[in-house]
Amino acid sequence: MKTLIFKNSFSVMALAVLYTFLFWHESMGINLVLFSSCIAALLLYRHREVWAIPRVQWTLAGTLFSGAMVLLWNSTTAVVAHIASFYLFSSLVHAPQVRAFHFSAAHALINQVKAPGSLNLAFHNNATAAQRRPMRLGYWLRVVIIPLLFVLLFYILYVNANNEFSALSNRFWHKVFQAIDWFFRKFSFAMFFLFLSGVLICAGVVLRAKVNRAPQWDEQAKVYIGRTRRKLPHLYIPKNALKTEYRTACLLIAMVNVLLLAVNCTDIRYVWLNFEFSNVGSLSEFVHQGTYLLILSILLSKGFIIFYFRRNLNFYPNNRVLRILAVVWMLQNVFLVMSVALRNWYYVQYYALAYKRIGVFIFLILVVVGLITMVLKIQRRHTGYQLLRSNAIAAYSMLILMSTVNWDPWIILYNLKAQHKAGFDASFCFKVSEKAIPLMLENMHLIEQEMTNGEGLMKYARGCSDIECFRNMVCDKAQYFMYKYESESVLSWNYADDQTYRYLRAYFSAATHDTNGGL
Repeated sequence: MKTLIFKNSFSVMALAVLYTFLFWHESMGINLVLFSSCIAALLLYRHREVWAIPRVQWTLAGTLFSGAMVLLWNSTTAVVAHIASFYLFSSLVHAPQVRAFHFSAAHALINQVKAPGSLNLAFHNNATAAQRRPMRLGYWLRVVIIPLLFVLLFYILYVNANNEFSALSNRFWHKVFQAIDWFFRKFSFAMFFLFLSGVLICAGVVLRAKVNRAPQWDEQAKVYIGRTRRKLPHLYIPKNALKTEYRTACLLIAMVNVLLLAVNCTDIRYVWLNFEFSNVGSLSEFVHQGTYLLILSILLSKGFIIFYFRRNLNFYPNNRVLRILAVVWMLQNVFLVMSVALRNWYYVQYYALAYKRIGVFIFLILVVVGLITMVLKIQRRHTGYQLLRSNAIAAYSMLILMSTVNWDPWIILYNLKAQHKAGFDASFCFKVSEKAIPLMLENMHLIEQEMTNGEGLMKYARGCSDIECFRNMVCDKAQYFMYKYESESVLSWNYADDQTYRYLRAYFSAATHDTNGGL
C-alpha cells in the first residue's frame, strides 16, 4: 500500500511538473495533445484490464481524433472536444462499469473535486500508530521551541561579546538575505499557481476518489420500464386511478396537438410560403420568438411524456390511442424545429453568419435527436435514464464532429462570398481568431466594395471610417499574432497557426519590398 501511495504521489508531481513545462507562456497546441497523451498512456498502463471495453475504446478514439483536430485547426471547439473527451475517457478508466456518458461526466466531476484530497487521506489511513500520533503544542514547546529560545539567547550574548563572531554573523546573514532576495526576484507566483493547478488537474484524472456514488447511480438505473403491481390501493387513490390518468393524458395531449397544429399552420403560411423580409418588423425578434417557443415547447413536451409514460400507463390495455397522440405530438415538434431552422436561415441570409447562429442550428439538430429518442421511449418503454443516455451520446458525437471544422476562416469566407441584405459585418472580423486574417487581406476589395455601397463597414464597424482604417486594424492584429507566435516555442505549434504565420510573414515581406521600390 505504501508503494502504491508513493507511486501515486510521484506520478501526480511528475505530471504537474510536465504540465508547468508544457503550458508556461505557451498557447494551446501540441502541448495539450502531449499532456493528455501522457496521462492516457499512464492510465492504460495501470488499468490494462479496461482496454477491451468498447466505451473506453470509443472515448479513447474520440480523444485521439479531437487531439488531431487540435493539431490541425486549434479551434475552440476542437480544444473543448478534446478536453471533454479526455475527461470522459479517464472517468471510464476508473469506473468502466458505468454505462451512460452523463453518469461518466458526473463521475469525472466528482473525482476531480475529491481525488486531490484522497492522497492525503490514504497517507493518514495507512500510517502506523506512531505516525498518526497527534503533535500537541506542548510537545513542540518542549522539543523545539524552548531549545531555540535558549540558542537565540546565547547567540545574542556571543554577538555582543566577540567582535570577530559578530563580523562572521553579519557576513552570514548578508549571504542569507542575498539568497532570499534572489529567490523572490526569480520566483514566479504565476508559475507556482500554474504548477498548483497542474497538481489538482493531474490528481483529479490519475487518482481515484475513495467515495464516488456515480457508479452506484448508474448501476441502479434501468433501461426499460418495469410494471409494478399494487395489491391494495391507497385510501386516497381510487381503484380506477390508472384509467382516469389514461383519459386525462389522452385529453391533454389531444388538445395540445390541436394547439400546436394551429401554430405550425401559421408557420406554413407566414414562414414557409409567404415570407418577405419587408413584412417582418424585427427579424431578430422574429427568430428569437421561434427559438424561445421551441425550447419551452420541447421541455414541456418531454416533461409530459416522461410523466405519463413513467410507470404502469405503458402497460395499460388498449393504450394505442395515447401512444399515437404522443408520437404525433413529437412529430409536430419536429416540424416546429424545422420552422425555427428556417427562421434562423432567413436571419443568416440577412445579417450573415456568426457563432450564435451556427449554435442555433447545432442545437436544433440535437433537439431533433432528442425528439426521436422520445418516440423510441414511447414505442420501446424506455426509462428516463435511457433517454438521457441516448442524448448524451448524441451530444458527445456532435461535439467531436464540430471539432473537424475550422470555423473562423469558414465563417469569414462565407460572409465575404454571400450577398447579405444588411451588408458585410466588418466588426465581426475583429471577433474571430487570427486564422481568418489571410482571408481578410486577400478579399480586401470586397470589403471596400461594401463600403462603397454604404453598408457593412460604415454601418457595423466601431472605430473605423474607411477601408484604410480597417486595413490598419487588421494589420495591427496580424502583427500582434506574429509577435506572439515568434515568442512561443514549438510546444504551441499547430498547423493552422503555422500556415497563418507563414502567409503573414510573406505578405509583410512583399509589402516592405514594394515600399522600398523593389530594392
